[in-house]
Amino acid sequence: MLFVLLSNNRFHAITKAMRLLAPLFASDKIAGITLFCVGVFLSACMDTTAKLLTIDFHVVQIIWLRFFVYFICAALFLGPAKIKTALKTRGKKSLFIISAMQTCLALLFVASFAKLPLLEVQTVAMAGPIVTTIAASIFLKEHVSWYRWLGLLGCFGAITLSLQPHFESANFYIFLPVLAIFCAAITDILKRHLLVNQIKTETVLIYTAIIPVLVLAFLMPRFWESPNLIEAGLFFLVGFICAIRDYTKICALDKAEVSALKPFSYTMVFWAALFGLVAFGDKPTIETLIAIVAVLTISYFVFNRERAHTKKKTLKKKASNEAPSQTP
Repeated sequence: MLFVLLSNNRFHAITKAMRLLAPLFASDKIAGITLFCVGVFLSACMDTTAKLLTIDFHVVQIIWLRFFVYFICAALFLGPAKIKTALKTRGKKSLFIISAMQTCLALLFVASFAKLPLLEVQTVAMAGPIVTTIAASIFLKEHVSWYRWLGLLGCFGAITLSLQPHFESANFYIFLPVLAIFCAAITDILKRHLLVNQIKTETVLIYTAIIPVLVLAFLMPRFWESPNLIEAGLFFLVGFICAIRDYTKICALDKAEVSALKPFSYTMVFWAALFGLVAFGDKPTIETLIAIVAVLTISYFVFNRERAHTKKKTLKKKASNEAPSQTP
């Protein structure tokens, strides 16, 4: 009970800290982009830790324990009162679809890595932000500015050229990562739709892990290997980081449009190269370094354009409010 109480207080402390830091940003959009970039960094931390576990454990076990710890951490952070409120929320159909898509996403990528070369899967995955942005423009009616398209296509081109895929083994299985990026797009679109319609971030957080935990549990007898104490700690760390990562990204989607966030997905290449070098001694190639410089440059340009557009919009609104009202 004490641990639950402390965890609940910790959740409120994190939420309060985010609210206190909000005035430092020019707008909700800039805050959202910042939170999203933090989420990308946490994704790299999670993936690096998970890769350490793949040496001795099956990917399916890692994914299930990740979602299991995620669900426990989310439940402890929220506390009984917020969980009760979340279970009574509206929009349950969309929430369960999000959870189902998360399950499909995980399984499809596991199958992709088993059937296709890693390079081909990574290249297809790089198209994910573009697919999601197109979906956002269609279903959420978001206006995608030219600099957002520049960010998406420029970063995609830079990374694809650095990977230099040949798709020599392309076959039926190439549709696995393609389906995965569509699952990711559906997830982000539904999350943004729910948040815009006043569904709370913590509600989206708790529902996300329900179906992955239940469905993947049926596969555990086949893949389960008992971890030692250190390995159990790594499993907990992966799930904990995943929960914090998802919370920051859900908060980002609550504050900014999907199309404003997606160009910054490609900053993952910087963190992946850094953690690969530090944790595994994987030295990045010249092509990768060039791609990193290109991605960071383009991302900085897009961020400045977003900030300038927000500032211009704010000044215009302020001038409109300060204009003397005309009486008929």
